[in-house]
Amino acid sequence: LGVLQNFNEAEKLKKKAFKKYKKLAEQNVAERKNWGEDIKKLGEVLSKSIDGASSFTHIEQIEWLKLAIDHGCSHSAFALGQIFNLGEKMASDSIRNDNVFPTVNKKEAFKYYMISANQGRPEAMFNVANAYQKGVGIEQDNFEALKWFNTSIECYKLIKNSSHNSEWDEELLLVAKENMTLLKSKLKSTEIFEAKKQANDKVKINKKNWQE
Repeated sequence: LGVLQNFNEAEKLKKKAFKKYKKLAEQNVAERKNWGEDIKKLGEVLSKSIDGASSFTHIEQIEWLKLAIDHGCSHSAFALGQIFNLGEKMASDSIRNDNVFPTVNKKEAFKYYMISANQGRPEAMFNVANAYQKGVGIEQDNFEALKWFNTSIECYKLIKNSSHNSEWDEELLLVAKENMTLLKSKLKSTEIFEAKKQANDKVKINKKNWQE
């Protein structure tokens, strides 16, 4: 964009940027300054990165992502959920992928998806619902699954995050609606009503937070 394409130069700049972010974050930890903004920024960059994160070990990435959550980084919780659920932060068709982690832990995945869901991320809400429906990482619970599928759809409608529109419109919305139909067939009408009510309450809380 505006220059000749040069992958080698791009890679050098990415690594330089990661080192700079890491240095600033370490200063935040040492000096307890800046309210952790640099830690939060490092977590955001790490969570969105496939390449470039090779400047960190797997353990370092996980440690920084966890610390970034404590400083309000909503991206980091979802990234950790992905790491423990799939062994990677994000799906990649790239041949060269240093995004793969040598660990999968479904209980940890659920824990971080739930943190991200409570931060208002619809994709995390969908994954929480999916975990409840299948009993993966958490005890199977049709009521909770229905509630979270409902919440994920309504929250997605509110924010319409353009970076995930195609994923939702082409896949997640359809899957969520199909699963909700199946779950309703297994629940009492009073349970369905209560699940909808609790979902609406969560949506209202998220809407208020986003407006603020």
